[in-house]
Amino acid sequence: MTLQEFYDEGKYTDFVLIDGNVFVLPQGFKLSRNPAEKVNLVTMANGRKRKDIMRRWNKYSFAYEILLETDFQKLMTIVEKAADASSITLYLKKQHPLPEEPYEKADIDIIQPPKTSYKNRGQIYIHNSVNFEME
Repeated sequence: MTLQEFYDEGKYTDFVLIDGNVFVLPQGFKLSRNPAEKVNLVTMANGRKRKDIMRRWNKYSFAYEILLETDFQKLMTIVEKAADASSITLYLKKQHPLPEEPYEKADIDIIQPPKTSYKNRGQIYIHNSVNFEME
């Protein structure tokens, strides 16, 4: 599904745009946003140290308490499609959106594979404590 088709449906949910295709994130995650930076420490001639910031970015971490097998397969599809993608953009819905821009956009370089543990409950796999990171 393309971005325009997604907007035409009128859905308002979090999703990832990978090479022009929309992949909806499963609901029920706890989001944490951690700023990260790549720095270079330089010792100057007078002995003082200077910190040069080379790059700043945000790490987005998604934590699911319980996730069904179908939703886990959606996450794995996102990871597989992102492995050889040229552009990845994360769209997070805002708490109090303005009509012209209801989403917060973030460009993504790396998507880490999810870490999970699961239970078998009544012939159904239930994934619990799924952690999923994007940088």
